[in-house]
Amino acid sequence: MKARQEKEERTGRKPRGTPPAPPTPGPRAQDQINLTDPDSRILPAAGGGFEQSYNAQAAVDTDTMLVVATGLTQAANDKQRITPMVETLCALPEALGKSVSS
Repeated sequence: MKARQEKEERTGRKPRGTPPAPPTPGPRAQDQINLTDPDSRILPAAGGGFEQSYNAQAAVDTDTMLVVATGLTQAANDKQRITPMVETLCALPEALGKSVSS
């Protein structure tokens, strides 16, 4: 509102269009929020479109098919999750065996 008044004083002409309305508190009907799980995000789905979800990673022992490490993120891209997953695998007790990355 103040910027419109300053522009009118500077140019000597009234700005076109309707002045902006002040923001209203609270969520609007078209806002996309999840009230039951606010930590989840709208992520691209495998078959196309979007879903309210997380991105999960799992490291599995190929011999026993045992899940040995897991990860959960809000990011849609897995590229930044490789290093943390390898660090998690390296931190596992030696009694579980050696990880490929060691």
